Amino acid sequence: MKCSKPQCKREYDLLYMDKPLCWKHWSQLCDKELKSETKGEELQTILIYKQYLHELRKRRKNQMTTLKEEALAYEPPQTLNIADLDKVPVDIELKDGSGKTSDGEEFKYKYAVIDGKDYRVAGSIIGGIKALLQKLPDLKHVSVIKQGQGMNTRYQVIPIQQ
Repeated sequence: MKCSKPQCKREYDLLYMDKPLCWKHWSQLCDKELKSETKGEELQTILIYKQYLHELRKRRKNQMTTLKEEALAYEPPQTLNIADLDKVPVDIELKDGSGKTSDGEEFKYKYAVIDGKDYRVAGSIIGGIKALLQKLPDLKHVSVIKQGQGMNTRYQVIPIQQ
């Protein structure tokens, strides 16, 4: 089935109000509606949905993969450490996460999403930033140094003045 827009010869990807449309025309109509009807979180939700549909469309074109290709491309989800970054903005949003120890005990932690990756933020880092902010209220960035491993890990928070 072809796109319902006149003079468009593309195959349809999505339905918009029961009309088959190609990705280009569907996106244009959605953009028009976004500008006129939605705000804030609704806009964010629609944009995420559009991105998801776009990715789905790309995958549909490249459906054929082998188990080997999938295995080589697979990256297990992981949480990095905030100390892995050279510079950390102090106004980043923190989220609550949870995990399980090797003994099966559940634990909770804070993390920040930076460039699409999750970075764990230890409580001692938050405490260190709090102490720095008491002396330097205009502080924008810090650097975190990690020493040790496991339960013996220590963090040092260093202010970055600009």
